[in-house]
Amino acid sequence: PVEKIPSGGNIRIRLCESREEEAEALAGDIRLAVMGGARYMDIAVVAGEPEEYVPVIERVFRRFGIPFFADKSVKLTKTPLIRAITDFWKTKLDGAKLTDVLKFVGNPMFGETGRAEALENYCLKYNVAVVGVNSPFRIEDDLLPEAEEAREFFASFSCDVPKSAETRVFTAAVRKFCEDYDLFAKSEAFAAECADDREHAEIMKQVPSILGELLDETDEMLG
Repeated sequence: PVEKIPSGGNIRIRLCESREEEAEALAGDIRLAVMGGARYMDIAVVAGEPEEYVPVIERVFRRFGIPFFADKSVKLTKTPLIRAITDFWKTKLDGAKLTDVLKFVGNPMFGETGRAEALENYCLKYNVAVVGVNSPFRIEDDLLPEAEEAREFFASFSCDVPKSAETRVFTAAVRKFCEDYDLFAKSEAFAAECADDREHAEIMKQVPSILGELLDETDEMLG
């Protein structure tokens, strides 16, 4: 048998029918604790599935007037700066397929997010599967000006992407790509635009330095 450890009344178990009900009960407990002298900053909520609970808790806590901050991890590969690098390299390695080019052109870090939509609509209409860097669109259409602008934007980027080389060659190529197109500054500018979303902005601000450290460590270990 499992030995029971006295909790001194510090542990309570509550059965709820939904996440919404859980969050409401939790909000009530927190309000009572604060009324009894506790501080919001000293209270932590731990969930086994944060991606499922965070939106619900945020909505309920806002209704109860409870300040809320979600300390959730974000994959480095999902940030605009890293996506810009990996998405562009994929276009070079796989032959500039439309699906890959759209991901790069539509990167929010570059602004003008409607650019990708115009390119997609034109290419789907005329069955264009590969976006040519040196092949302007020629079929006259109302979509042509914006689609061609998007193609020219994509064509303005260039990078020698090695298919097989020493690690140091890869890291040098990443650094050069970032420097040639001022991607670190673009990432920081995008972070500033996200200032209203403090958590997101803080993550974006850290990405350039994290990438730099990662490249340095990679060179040191594998270069």
